Amino acid sequence: MDRIILNDLHFWGVHGVYPEEQLKKQEFIVSVKIYLDLSESSHSDQLEDTVNYAELIWQLQQIVEDKNYALLERLAQELADCVLADDRVQRVKIAVTKCLAQVKDYTFAPMVVLERERG
Repeated sequence: MDRIILNDLHFWGVHGVYPEEQLKKQEFIVSVKIYLDLSESSHSDQLEDTVNYAELIWQLQQIVEDKNYALLERLAQELADCVLADDRVQRVKIAVTKCLAQVKDYTFAPMVVLERERG
């Protein structure tokens, strides 16, 4: 199946379980694989025949930067739902990385990956 891939979108948001994670924005990296039929747009060369990924990036940015979730899993699901709101999208794979998580004295970069299909 055809796909549009948006790799390494850097956004700043407030997401996390612990109180200290709610104090300031942190960097999140989002990568998206959008599975859909691109045959019409590949022939027409018209934006309206495909997913407008400039608009989609803006929508994803609004979710990361304007909403707050405790879990990366919930954030990733909201992003997947946003992509699947376009009826042309058959499947989406979303990866969300929290660039700098800290538990006690250990710093790491957790990533959640979700794959969702229409229907």
